Amino acid sequence: MPEPLAPLWFKSSYSGGSGTECVECAHTDEGTLIRDSKTPNSPTLTVRPSTWRAFIRRLPEGPVSQDGALLSRHRHTVTTGSRSCP
Repeated sequence: MPEPLAPLWFKSSYSGGSGTECVECAHTDEGTLIRDSKTPNSPTLTVRPSTWRAFIRRLPEGPVSQDGALLSRHRHTVTTGSRSCP
């Protein structure tokens, strides 16, 4: 049986490359993996594709509070890696 391919990790277009990035993501057949870029061997969080798409769709609306209320209307650009997220 062939070994599974290693995930292709990517960072936000807002990451500056100065070592201060916090999050990297990778798309897999099971979902999107999320990890701390400063400690890449630490545990990862996996979210279902539908959850990832909902998250990406919500980003342009701006940050929200824990109860889902919109906090700001600033626009954000998101790099989603090699797969498109409608």
